Parts: sequence; C-alpha cells; structure tokens
Amino acid sequence: MLGEKHVGIDISKDNFEVNILGGRKKGKSKKFSNSEAGYKKLAEWLEEQGATKVPKYRTKSGEARKVD
Repeated sequence: MLGEKHVGIDISKDNFEVNILGGRKKGKSKKFSNSEAGYKKLAEWLEEQGATKVPKYRTKSGEARKVD
C-alpha cells in the first residue's frame, strides 16, 4: 500500500532510536530519551508522522520475536 508506513524502534538503556519508512516520502529517524518524557515525545511524534500501528517485538539473545 502506498500510504502505509513502517516503524522500527531500537531501544537501549539510555535512549531509543525510531525509524519510519514507507509511503512516497523519504524515511525519517529520531532519537528519544528512554524515560517517561521520551515516551510521551515519541507518541506525539508518531502521531504527527501518521503512524497508527507499531508492532512490538521482544529480543532475547539477539533474536527478535513478535509480541501479540
């Protein structure tokens, strides 16, 4: 789908980086603090970007697994 956007989030102890790809525009990246304030800013930014579904994955030993 042309308007569909995909979101990837790489979370570390101190911060997390978010990448949005898809649609007709070039992808966007942004870094947030791994804190309550950072999560609030992330939610606001995702809404501004039109991202409505963000899959959740858990990593263990370097292997990503989807969380339902």
